[in-house]
Amino acid sequence: MHERVKINFSTTYSTVSSKTVDTQVQKYRKSGFWGKNSSFEKYDLLLPLLMFLFTGANRELSMLLSKFAEVLSERASADTVEMKQLEGILTEAQNLESFLKGKKSHLRQTLALISDKLKG
Repeated sequence: MHERVKINFSTTYSTVSSKTVDTQVQKYRKSGFWGKNSSFEKYDLLLPLLMFLFTGANRELSMLLSKFAEVLSERASADTVEMKQLEGILTEAQNLESFLKGKKSHLRQTLALISDKLKG
């Protein structure tokens, strides 16, 4: 019976290099898991190859997620700036409304005073 092959997956995928994969392939071949004349010998590179492909995909996914997080962060800061600007505009509009209401009240009082003088 052949001994089971153990390929070291403890290496973080983002740091796996082609040299690491080559080392794993050599260990895998030397183990003789498929036997010397086995019809499965052509598949002896499948696992390291998949590991190498998944490593590349993992790196790509990590980069995309990092860029996505960066864009979200930028968008959030832009939204914060816009909210502060809108709050400033709203405050200015409320102040203007209050000022105009005061002017209106003062104008009414002045007109009432003029009206009373004309009547009286």
